[in-house]
Amino acid sequence: MAPTPRYRHRLRALAVAAVLAATGTLLNPVPQKAEAALPPQSIKDPVHYWNDVLLGVVRREGGGPGPMARAAAMLNAAIYDAESSYQLRWKGRITSEPYLHAEKYAGWIEGPDEEERVIGRTAYNILLKLYGKNQTAYLDARFRERFGTEPTDFDLLDTTVVNTMVTQMINARNGDGSDDTRVYQGDSAPGAWRPTSYPDMQDPNCTQYSQAVTPYWGLVKPFALTSGSQFRPATPGLYGTYEQLLAGDAYKAQVEAARSAGADKPTARTPVINRTADQEAAAWFWANDNDGTYKPPGQLLQASGTSPRHAA
Repeated sequence: MAPTPRYRHRLRALAVAAVLAATGTLLNPVPQKAEAALPPQSIKDPVHYWNDVLLGVVRREGGGPGPMARAAAMLNAAIYDAESSYQLRWKGRITSEPYLHAEKYAGWIEGPDEEERVIGRTAYNILLKLYGKNQTAYLDARFRERFGTEPTDFDLLDTTVVNTMVTQMINARNGDGSDDTRVYQGDSAPGAWRPTSYPDMQDPNCTQYSQAVTPYWGLVKPFALTSGSQFRPATPGLYGTYEQLLAGDAYKAQVEAARSAGADKPTARTPVINRTADQEAAAWFWANDNDGTYKPPGQLLQASGTSPRHAA
């Protein structure tokens, strides 16, 4: 005898109750808006896309390379754990250890474009945490470009996995020393750092010691090392003082090598400039750190193939 309509409703209710008991939530795959096909993609790979978004933020933000490198590490480590979580949920395994933690999140069936959404929503929220003060409009526009929806639209993946990925990364980096705002107190001792306008290196943006950019960045907690000095050669410590350093033969040789390879033009002290055309091109490339460019962290992303765009 075929089930009556009322009995079919009871079966459906029992199925829903079973899902609620197992997962604690009603797992409709995705809300209706997320079921629409993704817009045509100019950058196919989602990891490349969100690194390209980071490069756009870097061009707009400016500042020192340390915070940019930190943001890139946080973004990609969070994406890696988010992708590991997706693999664990729907493929049953991950190929290598997660950076922090992979979440085998609740789910009944895989939703449309779920891998893309797990990566994209994690990336967007990491960047929003880091740059939302000035770049929310830009980040929202890039999210809409990728998904054709608003980042504030409901997506169950935020509850089941994305918020966990974002929170664990933010918590892991809280208190890492990156917010150290102490002003650098320098001196004019030979061998010590000095503003790059002194005395003939004219840089109007660096005329006093207090303008040193992130002078204590060396104290920031690394992402993989036990400390910034873990693999630091012992040689510099052998000198003890600036006077001993400047008197050392190794230091003198390095200064002469830098002078002969890096001089802008021949001088009485450096009559011959000893560098190849390739070395000069490389020097200009890595020195291209003006605000409005991708700066060295962005160039490293491109060199590693993480971002598909050409350097600014």
